[in-house]
Amino acid sequence: MKYKKRIVGIDLIKVMACFGVIMLHVSMPFFYSDEIFKTGDTILLSKIIYYLGTCAVPLFFMANGFFLINRAKMSLNYILKKIGLIMIPVLGWNLVIFILKMILKKNESGYIVSTVESLIQKGFFFQFWFLGALIIMLMLVPILNSVMKKSIKVFVIILVIFLLISWGIDFYNHISGNVPLQKNVIQTFRIWTWLSYYMTGGLIGNIIKKINFGSLKKTLKYATIATTILMIIYSIFNIKWISNPYAEYNYDNILIFVWIVVIFLTCVNIEQFSEYKTKVIESISKYSFGIYIVHVIVLKIFEKIFTFDGILTNLVAVMGVFLVSWLITFVIAKIPYVNKLVVF
Repeated sequence: MKYKKRIVGIDLIKVMACFGVIMLHVSMPFFYSDEIFKTGDTILLSKIIYYLGTCAVPLFFMANGFFLINRAKMSLNYILKKIGLIMIPVLGWNLVIFILKMILKKNESGYIVSTVESLIQKGFFFQFWFLGALIIMLMLVPILNSVMKKSIKVFVIILVIFLLISWGIDFYNHISGNVPLQKNVIQTFRIWTWLSYYMTGGLIGNIIKKINFGSLKKTLKYATIATTILMIIYSIFNIKWISNPYAEYNYDNILIFVWIVVIFLTCVNIEQFSEYKTKVIESISKYSFGIYIVHVIVLKIFEKIFTFDGILTNLVAVMGVFLVSWLITFVIAKIPYVNKLVVF
């Protein structure tokens, strides 16, 4: 199947996902610390900001699957090239931190070890776990691509199996009274979850031109609003139901899944924005990979400056981390060779 060079809805999805990650990482300290739940009106608002960011990682996976699973030509060389492009910033940024630690004489592990650890949610660049999971998805893409081309029915059956596994795990978490099962598996290797979203993105990419979603635009907008409200209510109450506040344990929930799919369908069916809005969206989308990488560094700096309390500080920190990360990424992207650290 063929797509236009750029789909503004997919660019918007990348922007939302990028901003959502920052909302997750910035907002958590405002209402949760040291295993003690805080209380207060401003804390509720911070929870809402935090849980709105739940869509971030799933949307990233869905957008990637939307294109790659439906790619007309798929080869091992293509996948290896994509993985190589991902590993450049992983190796590069870890080298920067390794050198700085050597200068400061604070090295705790070797360069190779710290690089590998970053892909499994450890160390300074803990957020690289997403890239580790993305690499796993990329290695599976040739298989998924082949299945999609041979039989969409088989593809759907496989997708349903992974969805049932995800929803089954979430159901167990709610009836067992134990810590979430996912806690025993680092995010990099929660394959059932990422395949559920990745394959869903691929399925949408396959059927989007076969089903007239255009007639459902208004319905999708209302559904987005309704599911967003339900998601917020569920997530806040779910803190007590599973005795854990982290959004990562909500990805396997059926309500959260429906919410994210509705957001994706709403965005991907947007045909156009004003010329100015389109330029801004495309600009942020272009640098979303770099913003995702850089924002953790910026956040660590902000943590030294701000006292994490109150909704106003929360909002300032979210916008501040986003804008500074965007600016830094923009500057780095203009430097030859070094731009490989932020542009994927």
